[in-house]
Amino acid sequence: MLMHQKNKLDFYLKQLYNLRSLSERKNHEQAGQKGPLTMKTILLFSILLSAITLPATGELTVEDIEKIDAKIQASETRIREDFGEKIQAVDKHMNSNFSWIKFFLTIIAAIVGIPQISVVWRSRKDQAHEQEIEELRNEVEILKQQQVVNP
Repeated sequence: MLMHQKNKLDFYLKQLYNLRSLSERKNHEQAGQKGPLTMKTILLFSILLSAITLPATGELTVEDIEKIDAKIQASETRIREDFGEKIQAVDKHMNSNFSWIKFFLTIIAAIVGIPQISVVWRSRKDQAHEQEIEELRNEVEILKQQQVVNP
């Protein structure tokens, strides 16, 4: 407890020392004067603050600890409820966003996929026609050869 008070005191002393502006320090240094906070005043001020804060040390009773524990429990339940509500809200938001993402991906897949399917279908149809044309050419050649042999 005393260490905590000493740390507080050191903090306040640093704050007091930093309150003076740079221009005041320069003015004092140029004039050859010492600043208003000398080591003696800082020491006396720290002793005074230490003497004032010494009676502040005390112990917690069991009732005090139980009250603190009850307040902590209440705040934990409140935080859990708030956190649960926020998670549900985020979950709903994410689900709606995910639905939109699925919708747009489906549209993109349809836009890209339908032309690809039609290209594949046409290429198969063209191959079938090419095979049919090739068969007909072969038949024509055979018929030409038969006609040349049997005029």
